[in-house]
Amino acid sequence: DPVKREGLYGVPPGFVLALGSSGVHAPKSGAAKAKYNRVSLAAQRLVELWNKDTGRADQMLGSVIRNHHGAADHIRALAAKARGGAFTATYLKGRLEQFLAETFEFIPAASDALDRQSLTEFGVVVDHSMRLAEAHLGNQVPETVTLQRSARELGAVAASAFGAGFGGAVWALVPESEADAQIGMHAGILSIEDVRGGRNGILRRKQHVGNSNYQNAADYSIDSPVHGRHNTGLLATGRRMLVSACAILVGA
Repeated sequence: DPVKREGLYGVPPGFVLALGSSGVHAPKSGAAKAKYNRVSLAAQRLVELWNKDTGRADQMLGSVIRNHHGAADHIRALAAKARGGAFTATYLKGRLEQFLAETFEFIPAASDALDRQSLTEFGVVVDHSMRLAEAHLGNQVPETVTLQRSARELGAVAASAFGAGFGGAVWALVPESEADAQIGMHAGILSIEDVRGGRNGILRRKQHVGNSNYQNAADYSIDSPVHGRHNTGLLATGRRMLVSACAILVGA
């Protein structure tokens, strides 16, 4: 299905989003495109298997699963028998399981947890999402895995890599009172740069909104020599944050 907005949620009072760069540049052009395209092409391949077996001409995996009773099990069986082509049966099966869980379980569960302000539940759901990205998308690197796990171990209520993967950054939802400590402890785990003048871009504060402890994404932008100017996610006012020139996306 076309990308749609699932919901818009403010950072809960008393918390901030700390964004940590893995230090691994994730190029998306030239030869690197194949890695990113592999994930989407695998989903396309699943639809092709479905169409060939059913005589249909569907285009989107989500629509097939949503609109045809038993389609998930049908495609699961087709993936298990797949031979030849660019994808192994194991990869196709994993891609399907990740898609099903992320689309029909994790995103609704995460949204529901945020609606109820159940941050513990939200953190558990995000952990599951991250693990499936590692296991079945294959788009995580040791640095993003380490950042996400260490953030949780150090007290973040939720944390995940975001963006298309293969490097980039991790967000962590942390109590505002512990944000500086979290950043300091992470600096000893990986070499992470302050946003001010770091190679990931220069943080520019665009405006101040009220006296709240956090602002919305429109209040900040990143000047990146590679990607141009992008809005950041939610940041604490005046706090030393670690960022990458990406948009925050929960899930993939």
